[in-house]
Formats: sequence, C-alpha cells, structure tokens
Amino acid sequence: MLGPKVSLTPLQYVESLQESRIRLGLDRIRLVLSHLGNPQDDFVSLHIAGTNGKGSVAAMMENALSAGRRKIGLYTSPHLGNIYERFQINRIPISPRELHSLIQYLRRILTSKDLKNIPLTYFEFLTVLAFVWFSRKKIDLAIIETGLGGRLDATNVLSRVLVSLVTNVELDHTGWLGRTRERIAIEKAGIIKTGVPVVTGATGSALRVIKDTAQKKKASLVVVDPKRKGKVISLLGSLKLKGGHQESNAVIAFEGLKILSELGWPLSLHQIRKGVKEALWPGRYERFRLKKTVGGNPCVLDGAHNPSAIQSLVETLKRDKIKRFDLLFGVLKDKDINGMIKKLAPHVNRCCIVPLPGERGASPITVSTEKNWRSKCQALSSIGEGWKWLTNERRPYPVVVTGSLYLVGEIRRRILLLDRGQGVQIELSLGNK
Repeated sequence: MLGPKVSLTPLQYVESLQESRIRLGLDRIRLVLSHLGNPQDDFVSLHIAGTNGKGSVAAMMENALSAGRRKIGLYTSPHLGNIYERFQINRIPISPRELHSLIQYLRRILTSKDLKNIPLTYFEFLTVLAFVWFSRKKIDLAIIETGLGGRLDATNVLSRVLVSLVTNVELDHTGWLGRTRERIAIEKAGIIKTGVPVVTGATGSALRVIKDTAQKKKASLVVVDPKRKGKVISLLGSLKLKGGHQESNAVIAFEGLKILSELGWPLSLHQIRKGVKEALWPGRYERFRLKKTVGGNPCVLDGAHNPSAIQSLVETLKRDKIKRFDLLFGVLKDKDINGMIKKLAPHVNRCCIVPLPGERGASPITVSTEKNWRSKCQALSSIGEGWKWLTNERRPYPVVVTGSLYLVGEIRRRILLLDRGQGVQIELSLGNK
C-alpha cells in the first residue's frame, strides 16, 4: 500500500489517478484550465477523432510538419512503451525531469483553495499537462488526438483548431459512446467547430451524421471515398506503414495537410507527400524477425483492439502472405472479445491468452474458453509466461501479438532488450517483407 497521495512520487501519483473511472464531461477540465490561464488558447491545433487510425494519422501529419523549422507538438494516447511518449515536440518526448516537474506543479494547483481538490481523471490530468507544456514551449502547432469519443472528450476544449479530422467510425467503447454507429458518430462529430474544415474517412450512416453536423456548423467537408483514395495513393506511392487501412489513414492525413497549406501554412506538396509516405508509428503492423527463435519466422506486433482493427490486421497479414499463424493475445474485458475472436480464429494455429494489468483486463481462462476459437487456446498466468511461450521454441508458423497496445508495448520492450543485451539478431522491418 502506497499510503496517502501526498507521499507518492510524481509518476505514482499519475498512475493512482487510473483508479478513478472514466467520467466524460468538460466542466472539470474547463475550470482547471481557466485557473491556469487557458494554456490551450496559446497555440493552433489539428484535432483528430475516430475509432481507429488516430495515432497513425497524427504521426503522418507530424512527420510532414516537423520537417520544416516549426515547433510541432504531438499529444497521443495510450502510450506504447512509457508515459513520456504521449508528449512530444518534433518527435522528441518530454524529458523525465520536465514531466515530473509539471506533475508536481499541477498537484499543487489542484490542491489549492481555489480548486478544492477537483477530481480530474487520469486522461484529464495528462491533457491539462500537455496543454501547459505546449504553452510554455511556445509551440507553433499542436496535433491533438482525442482519448474517447470527441464531444465530451477532455481535448475538446481547444479553441484554435485549424482542421478537424474524423478517421472512421466503428463499434468500440459502446458502453460510453453508444451501441450504434450513428450514436458513436454523433459523439465523434462533436469535435467539429463552426467554420473549421473537416476531413473524414467515415462511411454509411456515420458519414451521414458527420455531413449533417458539418453542414450545421458551416464547416467544409472532405470525404475520403474510394475514388479520392485511389488518386492520392497513386501520387504518394508505397507507404512505410503497411496495410489498406494505412492507405486510408494516409489519404486523410494528406487531405488535412493540403487544407493546412491552403490556409497559408508553409507546406509544399513535396513535403506533404514525403512526410506522409515515410511516417512510422511503432506497434502498428511492426515486424521483427528473431533469428535464434520462432524458427526465423516473423513476429508481427499490432495494437488492434476491436473487430474492425483486427479485420484490417488479418487483411494486411494476407497481403504479406501470412495466412496462418500462432497467436499471443491479451484484451480488455469491455471490448467486443467475441467479435475479435471471430476475425482471428480461422487463421490461428495455436494461441495463448495472457492477462492485462488492472481491473479492466479480461480473464485468460474466460477468453480461452470462448466458443468461437477453432483451435485449442492456453490460458497463461502472466505476460512473462507468454513471452517464454513466444521465445522458447522454434515453430513452423509466424507469431502475431495483438489485442491490446499494452501487450504489444510490453512484448516490444522485451524484444528490444534482447537485441541490446543478449546478442539475439533481430531483423526489424516495419511492415516490409
């Protein structure tokens, strides 16, 4: 037991905030930001919502923008390896010293008489911290990814948005956002601002909601349909981030950057094209080849955590001529686990299920006994046991690690430690054969 929060280290304090449940709403964060002088008003921004692809679109846009002489802030979630990754300027993460100092500063502010211990959630606290850091660093532009939904997401207090982007709308986080695509689209379309251009890759009923919202807000709308996608991809050429879904993300990023250029931002077509096509984003169809284990077969890491993202992963594997694989899987219990299993099961040779930390982690025993698996699944007691299963035997099939960005991040960390500390030859090829 760590005792009262006053005695916690900065990182322990932030982690302790995860004990509070998700509470959507803007009143708390607006009050705190107002007390701090509204640091979010000190910079212009690009605001990105959507079920999948937010991080990849953000990475592509940042890669194009930071090639110039401007200071580009990037705020994304969740993190893959460590919390510092969430806060970046020109792709350099915040330093531990700066982050810890800002945490202590905000702790003092929140316990002041004026604010009377306003109970910010984990994500709200980190969002306030990002805005304060970007303001102090006098960045030129911030690329901000929503955490959950959009309308009531903590990031939706930005006042100087240049372009709003909604990548797509699928069924995820239904307990908070609604159980239909239309209802979820209403939440995500909540980031659309009056007169601010919008780019979306949404389709069907979700697209109708976004069109309606954009029309009411007098916001111009660019829709990434198959025809537009084909034209832009022919211009961009081969992407470093692989998969049909990444092609869609690339076109969304391209169109957003093109609007930014039309608004007067110094961006050439060459910069946009180069930035988008050469962008990398760890944990998204990332291939490692462990020469001394897994029989030399690829180990594919992908943070897919809902049925739509799993379908994109399976399609990318097929493009890569991987039709059957062993699976290391871990998932949160509030996800559509059966929907994910149905997409994976036809291609799985063997699978192991591992637990994720915290109350939201699904039980490996429960997941392993779901009826839709077509092969026998083994429930393991820890990610460490999953790592042993992955590395301690040679196997005829590639291994895919998916279901959670936390799991992908932990396995990725262990692979990179092997590379540095034990001389295991690793061939890293982000999506390449």
